[in-house]
Amino acid sequence: MKRLAVFSVVAAGALLSSAAAHAVPPSGSIALNQLDPTPPGDAFFGVASPTIGGHLVPRGVLMLDHSRSPLSLSSHSVSGDVVGSQTFLHLAGSLALWDRLLVSLLMPIAVSQDGDSPSVGSTTFSSPRTAQAGDLRLGARVRLIGEDQDVFQLGIGVSAHFPTGPSNSYVGEGAVRLSPSLLVGGRVRRVMWSAGLGMVARASSNPASLTTGGGIGVLLLDSRLHVGAELFTSTLLQQGAFHVTEQRRIPLDLFSTGAELLLGARGRVYNDVLLGVAAGPGLTTAIGNPAFRFIGSVSWSPAVAPQPRRAQDPDEDGILDTADACPYAFGPRSDDPKRHGCPRWDLDEDGVDDLDDACPDAWGVKSEDKTKNGCPLELPSLDRDGDGISDAEDACPDEKGEPLKGDAAKRGCPVTEQAPDSGEDPYQ
Repeated sequence: MKRLAVFSVVAAGALLSSAAAHAVPPSGSIALNQLDPTPPGDAFFGVASPTIGGHLVPRGVLMLDHSRSPLSLSSHSVSGDVVGSQTFLHLAGSLALWDRLLVSLLMPIAVSQDGDSPSVGSTTFSSPRTAQAGDLRLGARVRLIGEDQDVFQLGIGVSAHFPTGPSNSYVGEGAVRLSPSLLVGGRVRRVMWSAGLGMVARASSNPASLTTGGGIGVLLLDSRLHVGAELFTSTLLQQGAFHVTEQRRIPLDLFSTGAELLLGARGRVYNDVLLGVAAGPGLTTAIGNPAFRFIGSVSWSPAVAPQPRRAQDPDEDGILDTADACPYAFGPRSDDPKRHGCPRWDLDEDGVDDLDDACPDAWGVKSEDKTKNGCPLELPSLDRDGDGISDAEDACPDEKGEPLKGDAAKRGCPVTEQAPDSGEDPYQ
């Protein structure tokens, strides 16, 4: 007998109970559906994002999910589908709070299941035939970094599946599943992207798994249409076994990985109503990994305008960054926009800010003349002899003289009269 896949759940988790570790689970005690739909309001179908989408904004979605051959058996003597197809109706709602927190609720209902009930020897693997409710999911996530429509956003999330469905019909596990996750995403112009990493931990005997996912898409028609591709995987973190009957089980190998690819589109057709469609193949042979999946959805998702960026004040001077000319330096208010919120420096302590001080290194006084503002006062020049030459430059400050140019030693000194030269030698 050959198993054709390893099961995967698109979520994450970190807690595992061993209460039922020694109990033999009934056949079909696995939530076979690999798709764990994202909360209403997300851009992708199976890859969650850190986007929140406003405050007190409710959203809802009705999703039809059909998968082919999620569980097949093959041996030398027989082959067939234990579960040939599953069709789920997912009813989900979400509420955005404070543009930081998103809470969500999802109820999966298997409206149709079928299979071949293949036999190996004397053992028959019974296929599910009836509609069944699945395990109720309650989730929450918080965006830690970024705002809606930012290039980069970071968030964390956690969801819990509660055993509301039967544990023998491939729709539930009869125990709680806890799934924490780390989410990143963003928007670059018309391109949107999301990626996630997490775990699924189970209180049942089914092994825990590591989950990853990534999606990228483009917004068209004035952002009314989103077209994208997404890939999600799951890798087993424990060895274990899947019980196809109470007597027979299939071993599950450590690090076995399942993967699915989806190509999809969502469009806003009328006000807050969106229609979505997606389809794609399973890329590996894994329990729960279908040969092909088709998704159709109708959702109610009010559009929310981007919130204005919150003004900040890192220097705590009471002036918000939007108006602060020096946002990282504490400073007082000013009527001059170029100095509003900037520090005031006065190195010479003369009461004139250095920015206005014409003599910042010399103590001075205020002046309406910008070239002299903050400069020392100039004392009036002294001229005791009244000859128009200041005493500082006058060689004879107490005698009225003439300004002799070029000879500093005689400047301001009286000019002495000399007799005319007769040309005779007075000593002859």
